[in-house]
Amino acid sequence: MQHAVLATLSGHEQSARVVGALKQAGFSADDISVLLPDEFGAQELGFVRGSKAPEGTALGLWLGLLAGAIFGYYAWSMRIQVNGLESFFVAGPAVASLSMAALSGIIAGLFGGLIGSTMPEYIARKYDRKTRFGSSLLSVHIDNGSELRVVEKLLATEGAQEIRLMPEDSDRHKPVQLAS
Repeated sequence: MQHAVLATLSGHEQSARVVGALKQAGFSADDISVLLPDEFGAQELGFVRGSKAPEGTALGLWLGLLAGAIFGYYAWSMRIQVNGLESFFVAGPAVASLSMAALSGIIAGLFGGLIGSTMPEYIARKYDRKTRFGSSLLSVHIDNGSELRVVEKLLATEGAQEIRLMPEDSDRHKPVQLAS
């Protein structure tokens, strides 16, 4: 039955030493896998759920301002009679446009905010790295007990941490603790 020995190493230098020693011990490059961290831009991403209420309010406000200004100007120029709003239209085109823009902007902004609050928004945020910086993971494929003893001895002399043995035929098995 084929197995893999997994170990945590403390960085690039230790990983390079261990890989070199394993190759000298007769292991091929196909038997050795190393997962190294990205030390130059390693950042964790997290996702935050929010709403589109601010965007909806802003969009509603601007669309309401534009539509209200246009309506106010045309209502003044065509002498449209709107009950209750006559005093805005008699003052002139500027006052009619501005007052209708303000009124419809507020109303449309409120509706836009209500509609936007029902739309979910997922935002990716960068967070500080929580794990130990510089750790790497080593995996060595072994076929028999003699290879296991060689790898265990080599990893122990190099100071590898969390050395575990895992069967390769199935991922349902739990790893076996070999040494600390």
